[in-house]
Amino acid sequence: SKANSAVERAAKELKGFNKVLVKAGNSEKVTINVPVKELAYYDENSKGWVVEKGDYTFKLGNSSKNITQEVTVTIQ
Repeated sequence: SKANSAVERAAKELKGFNKVLVKAGNSEKVTINVPVKELAYYDENSKGWVVEKGDYTFKLGNSSKNITQEVTVTIQ
């Protein structure tokens, strides 16, 4: 999500996922790549896709109702 966006955005948008089977008591490192173009919205005025500069917060968890971590990424 992006605070103070020029357009109205959903509070949460699915941008990537991996299905990983983890045995009880174990942990796994998971990498999810989110291309910058996935952060874009279509601008009617310019008739093109726009990626806003600023901070984007990625929320991580095993479901949208069980967020266990947050990571902020800055797009310049």
